[in-house]
Amino acid sequence: MGPNVTITGSAADALSGLAAVSCNDAAGTTAAGGAFTCSVGGLTQGDNVIEVRAADVSGNIARTGLHVTLATDSEAPHVNITSPAAASFVNTLTIAVSGTAADDVAVAGVTVNGVAATMNGGSWTANVPVQGEGPHDLVAVATDGSGKTGSATVSVSVDVTPPVINASAAPAANGAGWWKTDPTISFRCSDAGSGVATCSNAVTVTTEAAGQ
Repeated sequence: MGPNVTITGSAADALSGLAAVSCNDAAGTTAAGGAFTCSVGGLTQGDNVIEVRAADVSGNIARTGLHVTLATDSEAPHVNITSPAAASFVNTLTIAVSGTAADDVAVAGVTVNGVAATMNGGSWTANVPVQGEGPHDLVAVATDGSGKTGSATVSVSVDVTPPVINASAAPAANGAGWWKTDPTISFRCSDAGSGVATCSNAVTVTTEAAGQ
C-alpha cells in the first residue's frame, strides 16, 4: 500500500452552493469559504493522476486532474573522488578536488572537508584549503533531499618545498679558482618531501672563460 498525500484547495458554487468535494472518490472535508482537504492513499512509484470532484447541491459536478509524482528515496547517495589520485603528492595548499555523485532520486549537494562543491550535473568540483605540508585526508560527503549521506575519502600528501641541488667540480680548481683541464660539473639533488623526480646530468665545461 502506497503512502498518503494530502490535497488542499478551494471550490465554490454561486447558485445552489457547494455540497461536497472528493479526491479519487475519497471524501474530503470542506470549510467556510469553500476550502477543502482530501487524503488520498495507494499512490505508486512515478506519476499518479488524482481526480478532484466538486458537487453542488443541485447535483452538478466539476472535475479537475492533478499529477503527483512519487519518488521513494530508499538509498543513500554515492560519491567518488576522481582527482587528485589516492596517495599522490600535490604542490599547493589549496587542492582542486573533483568527482562524481549520484542518488536514486537526486543529490542535494556535496562538501569536501566542509567546503561546498560546485555541482554540474553528476560532477562536482571544490577548492579545498589545507594547513601545512604532509599527509591530508580529503573527505567528500554527498547529501540527498531526504538528508541521507554517502562519503568517500582520498589521502594525499602536500609538498610545497623545492628540492635542494648541489654542484661539485672534478678535478678541483687551483688556488686561484682556475682549471687547466676541462672540469666536469656533477649535481646532487635531494628532496625531503615527495622525493626527486629528475636531476641534471653532469656537464663538462670545454670553453675557456671566467665566471661560467
